[in-house]
Amino acid sequence: MHATSDGKVFLAFGRAPLPNGRLLELTPRTHTNRAQLEAELAQIREQGWAQALGELEEGLHGIAAPVLDSAGRCQAALSVSGPAYRLTKDRIPSIARACVDSAEQIGSQLAGSTNGTGWEVMSDRDEA
Repeated sequence: MHATSDGKVFLAFGRAPLPNGRLLELTPRTHTNRAQLEAELAQIREQGWAQALGELEEGLHGIAAPVLDSAGRCQAALSVSGPAYRLTKDRIPSIARACVDSAEQIGSQLAGSTNGTGWEVMSDRDEA
């Protein structure tokens, strides 16, 4: 969870708790220090998106944004991942913006949870 962009979104936006115990180092880039991870999660909440650069697997980069329902709860994460040679550091800001924009568009279609078990998608009939 702590080594992927979508996992970090879930952690940052309260969809999943940070697991107890030691954070596993999957690559030399994986964050294993809880204080540093908490600081990164705060930054993710502020900027509205997460990145994982070689943290799960060497050479794999990922970017994700939260899909929030009408109540502001994180219901999903929209992510893009690919090899580092295609998803280069200089492309991250534009891809992150595209993820955020798309996640906001999806989130605008969520009606919110009515029974605590998930969310409903609004149909065109609901809006009329």
